[in-house]
Amino acid sequence: MFLQKKFNIRYIKKYVIAFILLFVYMFMQMIIIYADNTSWADKDLNEWHEAGLINKVNFRPSDKITRAEIASFINKMQEYTEKSSNIKNYLDVQFNDSCYQDMAIALGNEYMSGVSNTLMNPKGHVTREQAMVMISKIALLKSDNVGYLKARDANAVSGWAKEGVSTSINNGFVLGYEGNIFPKKELTRAEAVIMLNRKRTDTRVFGLRGIYDLYGTIVRKIEIKSGGITLKNAKVIDDLIIDAEVGDGEVYLENVSIENNVFAYGGGEASLYFTDIDVKKDLEVLKKDGKIKIVSKGNSNIPKCVLKSGASLINEVGNATNIKSVELSSDMLNKQEVKLDGSFDKLTNNKEGAVVKANGSIGKLVINAAMTIEGDVEIKEVIVKKGVKASVKSKNGKVIKLDSNTKSLNYISKKQKYKSSSSGSSSSSKSKKSHSSSSGSSSSSSSSSTTSGSTKTTTTTTGSSTTTGTVTNKVRVIYHSNYGAGEIKTYEMNKNSLHFIGTYELTPRAGKRFKNWNTKADGTGTNYNVGKLLRIKHDLNLYAVWQ
Repeated sequence: MFLQKKFNIRYIKKYVIAFILLFVYMFMQMIIIYADNTSWADKDLNEWHEAGLINKVNFRPSDKITRAEIASFINKMQEYTEKSSNIKNYLDVQFNDSCYQDMAIALGNEYMSGVSNTLMNPKGHVTREQAMVMISKIALLKSDNVGYLKARDANAVSGWAKEGVSTSINNGFVLGYEGNIFPKKELTRAEAVIMLNRKRTDTRVFGLRGIYDLYGTIVRKIEIKSGGITLKNAKVIDDLIIDAEVGDGEVYLENVSIENNVFAYGGGEASLYFTDIDVKKDLEVLKKDGKIKIVSKGNSNIPKCVLKSGASLINEVGNATNIKSVELSSDMLNKQEVKLDGSFDKLTNNKEGAVVKANGSIGKLVINAAMTIEGDVEIKEVIVKKGVKASVKSKNGKVIKLDSNTKSLNYISKKQKYKSSSSGSSSSSKSKKSHSSSSGSSSSSSSSSTTSGSTKTTTTTTGSSTTTGTVTNKVRVIYHSNYGAGEIKTYEMNKNSLHFIGTYELTPRAGKRFKNWNTKADGTGTNYNVGKLLRIKHDLNLYAVWQ
């Protein structure tokens, strides 16, 4: 009996110990998984897992990736099968090795070569610059050899890698961190998946300051993650995202076509410049502090801008309605101001208590929620939802209440007040006539004008003489580099257009730093800082000031 109890106790102890060991093992595994947490890479890892390219179980995302492993990743992603018979020349890869096929395929598709004539080094770790070179080769991109200079640590890039690194950067496959690309740092397995997934999904990401010319390339998606970026000549078949990481930085889009939407989550009060862009769907703006300025220029076409935060929108060129329709969303952030400069075909307000400061004209104003409009604006048609209260306030403080009977609203700038027309009533303004005469003689004058194209022809008759002159309605802003080649950019626009002062295509001057623009080459004229908004009434020459 005693022996049986002793046996049972030992038996129970064994199970208890086994249970404790199992618990400790599971706990340690949880610690390891937690310590290996790469939530920043989850999106890409999940996509690869779902595509059958990796198995997330025991994936070890933080481990350094080997040459054999990245070859396996690339071969699966690209569906490469062609092998090179030259693999037999490498002594460290044997036929029975698990990496033999992948290394032979890597050689056959020429994105990897040996580290020497006889060694492939399949277990060697891959540096970031080596991975960039591989991506440039499998992507078959337009080659470049100066793009690496966008990185702060450009001097660390190996000579043999400069072309591949430049090509990968300029085509949006390398993001960088705080302006650095860390070319000699060994790549982790998670980082490898992220870089390769940009190629697989054709998602281009730009995070290093500089000019990116895609030369008409058609891409699926673009994400801009830093200020100081100019993107040119691209066609995007999905969305273009200006990320919140841009902060208050500047982004320039030039000759870019977007088949879907543009999302602006970042940018400051002197920030987003859209020149000759074509957006097929919506421009959606959501900047948390509401301090973002979007300037539309040239022949841009933006059918609708949906504001979910405050913003300043500028249609720069004359009466052009590049941003055609503006909609204030019902879920727009509270107590944020909206500014509109230029001509807009339509403004729709769905935000209760919205305040809009407008300068220019609005073709149709649709008011579905209470709002206030301030400024110098002509509104050609007004539709107010029944029961909704709205008002317009002029510069001199005069307030006009709007209701469902209001049909239009015109600002009379000389008299500093508004007049409105409503259904069932009419309003008119009287004009004063003045006559003058003198004894023994009389004089009379009349004038007529016709407008055609960009010129206005004025005919004035005084007594028996008639004078006809032609006055142009076009003005120019001419930027001069003030050294070397001289003039760098000329913008022609209608008289009284709004123009935003920028740096545009100004090339840095060796040993000098750009300060501002001045109306005289010697710097003794009027200074204009980048970000200044001007109404151009006559030709304006601006000269770069260097220090």
